[in-house]
Amino acid sequence: QKHLVSCLATSRQSHTSRARPHRHASPSPHSCVSEPQQLGMAATRPFRWAVTSAGKIAADFAHAIRQLPGHEIVAVAARNGADADAFVAKHARGAKAYRGYAAMFGDRGAHGADCCYVATQPDTHAELVETLLDAGTPALCEKPLAVAPDAVDALYARAAARGCFLMEGMWTRCFPATVKARELLAAGSIGEVVGVQAEFGYDIGNGCPASVRGDAATGGMAGDIGVYLAEKALLAFDSANY
Repeated sequence: QKHLVSCLATSRQSHTSRARPHRHASPSPHSCVSEPQQLGMAATRPFRWAVTSAGKIAADFAHAIRQLPGHEIVAVAARNGADADAFVAKHARGAKAYRGYAAMFGDRGAHGADCCYVATQPDTHAELVETLLDAGTPALCEKPLAVAPDAVDALYARAAARGCFLMEGMWTRCFPATVKARELLAAGSIGEVVGVQAEFGYDIGNGCPASVRGDAATGGMAGDIGVYLAEKALLAFDSANY
């Protein structure tokens, strides 16, 4: 996630300058620097983040932000105000806590966030991102951006129409190893790719996550876990939108 955050600036033009923006713009290694550095803001103020959710993924994101110079979290919202307070105390000291997402979205003038990270359950992503885009707030949304392809297309069209940055948080896409893999593939270092076989697994000894069981809120195994395989497989093939 640290690499994902530091690569956002490179993706911004790809998402806002075309009628159908690139969905997963991939930065080159030399341009993978933080937004404040690209905008000359490092000496003045950090890039400010609002975080929607106080769950585990949001906590991982907050940890990455703390490791990245020139970035800070200024606002956190959760459905339960106590959860937001606890998150701020543990992961984002100095940030303002909000009870309810609408309260934080409507208070941007006070907290001054430059971008909002959405880390709620996937079935809420589309509605929250729509609200942010309509308010002119740039958004980084945890994957999957929506639970159906048509909904994803609609969100990117909405972002393009409003000239507002939107990126799906496909964090593995921004790994330095992934950037290098793209270079090697583009250079033909392994020859022509004619097929891809991939496997993904992890220990479920302590229980099987709802997403793997096919929970509707996450889009099921394909949307929550299988997407990692699709993301890597698509590296091998040219696409205007990936």
